[in-house]
Amino acid sequence: MTSTVSLSAPAYAAGTVVAADRPSPAWTLIKLRRDGLPPLRFSGRLIARYRGIAPRVALWHDLGLYRTAAASFVVEIVAQHLVPSPDIAPLEPSGFQVRPARCHAALFETLDGALTRLETHDAACDVCPGISAPALSFNDPSIPPALLVMQATALQGFCGDVVRRYKIGVGAMLADIGLRDV
Repeated sequence: MTSTVSLSAPAYAAGTVVAADRPSPAWTLIKLRRDGLPPLRFSGRLIARYRGIAPRVALWHDLGLYRTAAASFVVEIVAQHLVPSPDIAPLEPSGFQVRPARCHAALFETLDGALTRLETHDAACDVCPGISAPALSFNDPSIPPALLVMQATALQGFCGDVVRRYKIGVGAMLADIGLRDV
């Protein structure tokens, strides 16, 4: 799986479920990035994907659900964020590049286990203050307490928005899966 995505691809429009093609008899070798762990490699196929990118959003989640050739399931959760990219051709006119902030992938024996993981993931843990979220200057003794409170409030609001958008994405993906035979 690549670490950048095209913002112009019509299938990845703002907050959309991208339904996988009908299952084919052939399985594909898939490799998913994971923070702090070796990549998760398996033979399988994509069941559903949600791309959470939206205008003026600095951090969003891309979600994937896979079925393996061994009849188990894999959940992929990638928190994506925009970073300045002056030396690389930008994917967006604003001069920003899409990069993964956090990558999670896990194997589950049952579809219920995989869906539970999607529903219970704490999206706020994917926020990186000062990188993909408002900074918090708690190490600077010259910062007045009122400014720290304002920064903390901005970070709290940012985290709340990330969590709400994540839950909307999971709901959209689950609704799409519920309409099809997995």
